[in-house]
Amino acid sequence: MHTSAGKRTGLVWLGIVGIGIALGIGSTIGAPRAQADATVDRPSQTRDALDALTQPSSAAAQTAMPAEFTERFYTPTIEDGLLVNPDGDCSSPIPLPSEFDIPCKAHDLGYDLLRFGGDAARAADRKDLDNLLGIRMRERCSPQPDLLSRYSCHVMADVAVTAVRFNSWRQHFGVPAPEPALPYLIAGSIGVTVVGFAACGLPRRIRFEQNEVTA
Repeated sequence: MHTSAGKRTGLVWLGIVGIGIALGIGSTIGAPRAQADATVDRPSQTRDALDALTQPSSAAAQTAMPAEFTERFYTPTIEDGLLVNPDGDCSSPIPLPSEFDIPCKAHDLGYDLLRFGGDAARAADRKDLDNLLGIRMRERCSPQPDLLSRYSCHVMADVAVTAVRFNSWRQHFGVPAPEPALPYLIAGSIGVTVVGFAACGLPRRIRFEQNEVTA
């Protein structure tokens, strides 16, 4: 099982880097510009809100939201136990599993908080948000009815979160800046990954793992 997961991760990274180079976003010139007014000192509010956002209590996260954020941006809502950007979505031109909608909306809220904080944003905050996105996506793969569906869901989650991490790295883990090519990076990487799995004999591995489960 660990070997299969390792191959899956390797193929995902191969797809991400390859498509990233093809789209010309494998490198960057200078750090991205902040999208919020960084002249306003709001580091403590931003960090308190980000800390609360990564904790289990959505009610506490809602309470920690800075009043200025709701005035400048929007009022976050609670959906399926998570505090989210109600208008957020998964950035991909091809459909991702609907189970990912809420984790994507929560991730969007976290990124908007980073933009709100401006220079108060820390690299660790963006890394935590990206990692949490991956955890929440994979958690939503578990209820899938069969092994093949779960495996496919995990592949999609791996591709999506790896593309997000790649983009964060490209932007020096600073304030999130608009990246028009990111949706196509995700879509292209999914295609490359699927082809890679087919070439590696995915149906044979699925049958082998299913036999392990039923043995």
